[in-house]
Amino acid sequence: MTASPDVKDVANYFIWRANNSEQSLGIDAAITNMKLQKLLYYAQGYNLALFGKVIFHDFISAWEHGPVVGELYHEFREYGSNPVQIVGNFSPNSIDSRTRSILERVFEEYGRRSAWELRELTHSEIPWLSTPQKKVISVTKMDDYFKTKLVSMEPMPKLPESLTAVEREHILRSMISSQALEGIYATREEAEHALDLALSMPVVKIG
Repeated sequence: MTASPDVKDVANYFIWRANNSEQSLGIDAAITNMKLQKLLYYAQGYNLALFGKVIFHDFISAWEHGPVVGELYHEFREYGSNPVQIVGNFSPNSIDSRTRSILERVFEEYGRRSAWELRELTHSEIPWLSTPQKKVISVTKMDDYFKTKLVSMEPMPKLPESLTAVEREHILRSMISSQALEGIYATREEAEHALDLALSMPVVKIG
C-alpha cells in the first residue's frame, strides 16, 4: 500500500506545479504562503469527500485569514508575501497518481486565483465560518461540506434528466471502472464510495 504523502510533499507539489505552469494559461506562477495554505485546505477537503480519507494528517485550523496548517505556515513565514520555494529535494513522482489527480484538479480550479481571492472564498465557506479562531477545523465538518461541492469538481459527466435511473447508474459505473483502471482508486471500496456519491448528485438539465 502506498504511504500517505507528508504535508510538505503536497505543498512542494503545488509549488512545483505553479513554477511549471505557462503564463498563457492565466495561472499566477507565484504561490505565497497564504495561497499555499488555501490550496492545501481545498486538496484535503476534496480528497475527504471523494475518497473518505485525508491526504495528510496535519491539522488545519481556522485562522484570521482562513484555513491554515500551522506548522507549515511557520516554516514558510520567512517569505512574508513573497513566493515560497520548494522545501528540500522533491520529485513530483513521489506523489501517487490518485493523489496527483486531486492536486491537479484543485490547482486547475483554484491555482488561477490570488491569495486574497482564496482568503475571501474560504471566509464564505462553512468549515471556516463555523470554527472558532485558532481552533482545528474538524475532518467531519470538511467532509460534509466538500461533498456538497462535488458537482463542480467530481469527474463525472452532467447527465441529461431524460435518462432512467438504470441508464444513469450504468454510465456512471462505467466511468468509475475506467478511472479505477487508471489507478485513481486504491481499493474497490473507494470506487464504490465514489459511485455512491455520483449517484447522489442532482440530475441537471442539458440543452
